[in-house]
Amino acid sequence: GLSTTARGYWVRAGTEATGEDAHAIYFNGVDAPRVLNADGTTVDATLTTPAADWSGTNQPLGAFIHRGSLTAYGNLNAPHRVYLSPVTDHEEFVTGVTTFQIMPGIGDRISAGTSFKGLAWFFKYPFGIAFLDDRDTNSNNWYYKLYTSAVGVAQSPKAILSIGDDILFLSAEGTFHLLTAVQPREDDIRQSDLSHSLNITTWIRDNIDLGRLHQVQSAWYSHKRKAMFALPRLGSNNNNAILEFDFSDKASPKFSYSFRDTPTALAMRLDTARQIRTPIHGDASGKIYLMDRANQSKDSAGYLKKFMLPHTDFSWLDRRLAGKRKNYEWIELHGEPLGTYNLSVEMFLDGQLDQTITLSLAPDGGTLGTFVLGTDQLAGTQAVRAKGNLFGSSDRLAVRISNEAENENFSLSKMLIGLTPGPEDLS
Repeated sequence: GLSTTARGYWVRAGTEATGEDAHAIYFNGVDAPRVLNADGTTVDATLTTPAADWSGTNQPLGAFIHRGSLTAYGNLNAPHRVYLSPVTDHEEFVTGVTTFQIMPGIGDRISAGTSFKGLAWFFKYPFGIAFLDDRDTNSNNWYYKLYTSAVGVAQSPKAILSIGDDILFLSAEGTFHLLTAVQPREDDIRQSDLSHSLNITTWIRDNIDLGRLHQVQSAWYSHKRKAMFALPRLGSNNNNAILEFDFSDKASPKFSYSFRDTPTALAMRLDTARQIRTPIHGDASGKIYLMDRANQSKDSAGYLKKFMLPHTDFSWLDRRLAGKRKNYEWIELHGEPLGTYNLSVEMFLDGQLDQTITLSLAPDGGTLGTFVLGTDQLAGTQAVRAKGNLFGSSDRLAVRISNEAENENFSLSKMLIGLTPGPEDLS
């Protein structure tokens, strides 16, 4: 059977000519590549003619289609060599195959590759990026060129992700870079470091297990222009964090993350109802989940949705409030009337949870299905308010608002807090 510890990677191939079947070929670096033919249900078949180098546990780590050839790489006994199949047969790696050594003195191994802007790109662990220029019709005139030795990728084909007009990649150090922003043959990589420009380098170091970057999974949600990377958090053996980069505005990408799921695998699937590709993920138990659904639930259970006003002494409002105790009287929330949902409001006084109250942003009037015609006013879309009483005093205050009920969302536009200044805090 196949290794249960090596992380696999599927490549779509085949259809080399009219009437030829499509194939899905599985690579994991230790087992001989397996082939799923057409609409088959088993992957017992191996490549028709594998390369002579591929024996035992010395197997290619990954592959990609480039100019009609299946281009494989990453076997440990030839870690810098790439193999290009004939365009007429993606399972032939002996007769008609073309091979190259790519920067044998740089990096430990080719860990990822892709076809981008007409060139075959190869990314090494822990450093080194090169491309193969095979645009000449005579393969004797093909050559590779070092792009940079200042940065490389984590040990996984999924460490790179095509995002349309660029390649976003995860480095061996846990930072994210855009290929087109890398300065060729220069040591300074700050310009390409998206983690640095988004100010998330420290957050990654504090939350992600940098010793398990080889477990990365990635997917490009082209419909929403979002790049998704799944990685393990500190203390976890399995992926349990999704890092998301929103490129809706390429000039100003945005970062977000989620700790809800455990995506051992991450991929895209055609949503036939909407005719767009949407993300899916699989977990360690073998379950596959549809993502980006309208329902705010998982396995028919709600999940925690929260945000927090960080600890403040309100000196940004009035400098005289710095160092003074504040007596709290009320809190008021303004938001959209999305439903008769309750919010949990937690008040932290000088770092300690002191009070929890429940507020509802239920719309005024009736809602469809519950109002009485001629009696109730049908709820509109105007903003609603909810107000609650507070008690206690402190120098600094933080507020956490949350909801974890199934299919209950909330949208707030304003939070007001009533307080009166007390004496200076001399403690």
